Amino acid sequence: MRNFLLLVGLFAAGVTHAQESANPLGADLGHQSLRIVNQQTAAGPGEGHLEFFIQHRFGDIAQGGYNAFGFDQSQIRLGLDYGISDRLTTGIARSSWGKTSNAYVKYQLAGLKESSRWDLAWLSDISVNGEQSNIWGLDPFYPSHRLRFVHQLIVGREWTPRFYAGIVPGVVHINLVETANDPNDIPTVGAFARYSVKPKMNLTWEAQNSLAIGSSKALTSPPMALGVEFIEGLHIFQLSLGNALSMNEAYIVTSDQGAWDASHLRLGFNIVRRW
Repeated sequence: MRNFLLLVGLFAAGVTHAQESANPLGADLGHQSLRIVNQQTAAGPGEGHLEFFIQHRFGDIAQGGYNAFGFDQSQIRLGLDYGISDRLTTGIARSSWGKTSNAYVKYQLAGLKESSRWDLAWLSDISVNGEQSNIWGLDPFYPSHRLRFVHQLIVGREWTPRFYAGIVPGVVHINLVETANDPNDIPTVGAFARYSVKPKMNLTWEAQNSLAIGSSKALTSPPMALGVEFIEGLHIFQLSLGNALSMNEAYIVTSDQGAWDASHLRLGFNIVRRW
């Protein structure tokens, strides 16, 4: 409990100063937050800037009042993103889903100039499943079984001053697959959009899918989410409604986590603080 309060204290520290200092959040929609809901955009925080985020996903709304419509269950993810340069971003995170830790690098290939409406970035991510080895039921069990890799090409465009959208082709490599017929490399595709309702308030949407046709990784219910985000100074608060419980890039698009219907929808939120 004390550790959680310490995190909250660090998150809130310097609020007054942050409101008065120069705002590193981009004025254009592509740079206001690094994530739409789960999907990253092509943007980075900028050289020397740090972003701390807390992500929460609750249980199914259809669980009803006994489980507080999903609020009695939750998955949490904590992470840090840091701008090594204006083009190069790196980050780490820890998720309760599969006790997964991950690290990534993202390089912005295009889109730094104010005159450019296009953003283009390459993201590479490695994740480690931290669950106890006896859960896997394998003998022998190798540490490499825990690893997954993600590579994405993130393409975004500011179509109007109020509308930003993009597409994300990629591939997920799974070191240990479930059956001999399953591929280790799974092609994926995603899309996202952000619409400015008014200053400091945006509507967001994202969807992702696996293209592993014919394998157990071919999703019957691709993950999709709708959201609304509020921006205040260097803080961003994002509310979402979606069918995905995982928040990690290597798992969200490679496992069915619930159909897009009332029995599987889940509320969630992201809290972001940038320095």
